[in-house]
Amino acid sequence: MAAGIAVSCLIIVAAVGKLRLPSGFIKISILLFLVAFVVHTTYYAMQGDSSLKHALSVMLLTMVFFCAGLLSVKISGMHGSDLINVLYLLAMIIVFFGFTSLVFPASFLNYSKYAKSIFPFSEPSHYAITVGGILLAAGFYLHFLIRGGLVLSVLFFALVYPSTLLLLLVFIMLFSYYVRSFVSLGIIVFFMVVLGYLILYYGFDVSYYEDRLSFDESTSNLTALVYMQGWESAYRALLHTNWIGLGFQNMGSLDPGVYGERIFQIVGIYKNREDGGFLAAKIIGEFGVFGLAFLLFYVIALCSSILYNRNFLKAYQEDRNKALELFPVSSVLGCSLIVAFSIEVFARGYGYFSPGILLAMVSIFLVTKKRKSHSCRYGSDYA
Repeated sequence: MAAGIAVSCLIIVAAVGKLRLPSGFIKISILLFLVAFVVHTTYYAMQGDSSLKHALSVMLLTMVFFCAGLLSVKISGMHGSDLINVLYLLAMIIVFFGFTSLVFPASFLNYSKYAKSIFPFSEPSHYAITVGGILLAAGFYLHFLIRGGLVLSVLFFALVYPSTLLLLLVFIMLFSYYVRSFVSLGIIVFFMVVLGYLILYYGFDVSYYEDRLSFDESTSNLTALVYMQGWESAYRALLHTNWIGLGFQNMGSLDPGVYGERIFQIVGIYKNREDGGFLAAKIIGEFGVFGLAFLLFYVIALCSSILYNRNFLKAYQEDRNKALELFPVSSVLGCSLIVAFSIEVFARGYGYFSPGILLAMVSIFLVTKKRKSHSCRYGSDYA
């Protein structure tokens, strides 16, 4: 994926390279984490734990960071209605590919090797973590009936392909769009229980989801084992390094643990040791206490983004024009990207060079530019 991200950055530079990054676009919180990253990486480089891979990774990550800043400037400069139309168009394309890949599965460029590919993605998990934030943002501006159709479409994909991450995206969309109180939460839970009962009653095979949610050492499901290996690897890395971390791009340098050996027994190779299985495990394992601080920062941003979008939707349903004035579309998009990024952080990730990482960096710049609402009618202000 690193090569694809590099190409994406070059496209961004070619498309919006004439734009300038505003002075002070890096806020204090971002600057602190950048300094921590530089100090941590320099420390391990001085220890001799560096290679060409580490140098190239630092260069590419820096390139992604500044290209994300350029793209955020372009998005923030768009008129709200134009950005909404872009979200509509992207959502239609995303859903179109989801349905088309079921009827006409791609067979070129080695796609035939992947039984559940959703063009242009090789598997549903890539589809979920890449487009989730865009679909979530677009749904806020759709008519409530079309929004319901969007949620049902993603649910249909989650069941037909099948995909646990797409199912998780459905839950995020339901929570973001429809949970306003304990009553609404209860109604949604009730309908989900009824849906689950109907699925079981009509003999739908749910073993795929059961296997992936069976977090037991004796399980033979690789997805569940990789997930448990991630937590185990992060914990062992903290103990081994006295909470300092293994260093940038050094995940997997320790000997395999219990779950790693279990995976080797099943498939004869070690899997996902360098990427940790999901982003939180990789960050904790490589950056130790700094990684934990970053995750705390992310959780705070996640909660703030959920509240911001909740306040926006309430305002949008009461007075559309006023809501669009108080809550910029770019900010809603940024918050949606942050919320959807939780899948990659806590469920399944692909290292530092994925489409989700690029979009998450864009979201950081978008949400730091959020204008404070000058009305307390819709809740607290967010900087």
